[in-house]
Amino acid sequence: MNRREFLKGLCTLAALAPVTELAAKAGLDGDKSSDIQEGLQVTRRQYKNTAQTVPLLGFGCMRLPRLSPDNPKIDIATVKKMVERAMKAGCNYFDTAYMYHGGESERCMGEVLKAYPRDSFYLADKMPVWFAKGAEDVERIFKEQLQRCQVDYFDFYLVHSLNVSNWRQAQKFQAYEFSSRMKKEGKIRRLGFSFHDSPEVFQEIIRARQWDFAQIQLNYLDWELYRSKEQYEIATEAGVPLVIMEPLRGGAL
Repeated sequence: MNRREFLKGLCTLAALAPVTELAAKAGLDGDKSSDIQEGLQVTRRQYKNTAQTVPLLGFGCMRLPRLSPDNPKIDIATVKKMVERAMKAGCNYFDTAYMYHGGESERCMGEVLKAYPRDSFYLADKMPVWFAKGAEDVERIFKEQLQRCQVDYFDFYLVHSLNVSNWRQAQKFQAYEFSSRMKKEGKIRRLGFSFHDSPEVFQEIIRARQWDFAQIQLNYLDWELYRSKEQYEIATEAGVPLVIMEPLRGGAL
């Protein structure tokens, strides 16, 4: 496989990531879209055999702009402009997490996204099991995330950053079982996990539960170096769609 072929395939994989359109009125498999679309639109792909479509690009919320290099506070005014531009382009999948910006990422996105109809965007959040000391903390964190994000449900929810240690912690505190209950209650639409470990551990996790999707690090360099190719093949064989993180390795490629 040469670089051109890899990048072409990567675009297809990335499309299986951020899902964009799941209107509540259309049900779980309905399609969500922005009502302010303007200009060139992000290419989309179908999510499995549903009516949902997936944008090739999602909006990551781990490194939001700050007021200044010396001021760690998020520049909400700039984020609002960025989100508006993204929504106009059909990039309506937003990915945040409990610890991003010390918890301020969730609060910021909740404040910014409340200006848009809930059926016009996808919001993804993650459960950090290493923050939990027991099963009760898993529930507490989840409730806190809903409050911070000012939403009643998450479109996509992930057990965050699974490796051998975090997977054992997730099992111990029944993070999957709790999230599955939240899914049945309509507070989670799609349940998955993000991953940072070997293909062997990835296969164990994939086989252990019924996942709607998984998120892996995949780019031209890590295809072999990080053994992303093997993870991709495992997910494909299991029929689990992939969300891609680090497609440009944090800007290094």
